[in-house]
Amino acid sequence: MLRNIILMLTALGVVVTVSARIATKDDYTNLPEPIMTRLAPLVNSDLAPDNRVKDSYVIYLRPGHSLDDHAKAIKHDLKQHIDHVYSFIEDKVVYVGMAIDKDLLAAIRGDPKVEKVEVQGSASPAPM
Repeated sequence: MLRNIILMLTALGVVVTVSARIATKDDYTNLPEPIMTRLAPLVNSDLAPDNRVKDSYVIYLRPGHSLDDHAKAIKHDLKQHIDHVYSFIEDKVVYVGMAIDKDLLAAIRGDPKVEKVEVQGSASPAPM
């Protein structure tokens, strides 16, 4: 269709310039990092401060994702933050992380192989 329009305009004495640019491999490999990334869901985030353990979270990794893989993915040594690893859950790693600040929490939630992160609730008995 474009060719027919160009031929008609040329027959009328109109000069038509058509330019096109072919995309190169560099156009696809030099793209900027995505602005938004997927974050694992944060469960129990609505718990009142009195009902949660400060800066403590239960982190559920997807099956096949080890603690070493996770530490590499978030570029952080987690040894000082791991309070407990649940051994009775066989198909995936679930651990309790302590002293996790907002930046580390964002990195943990940003690991695509984190299934979910749960705010750890307080184990204190309810007042009578």
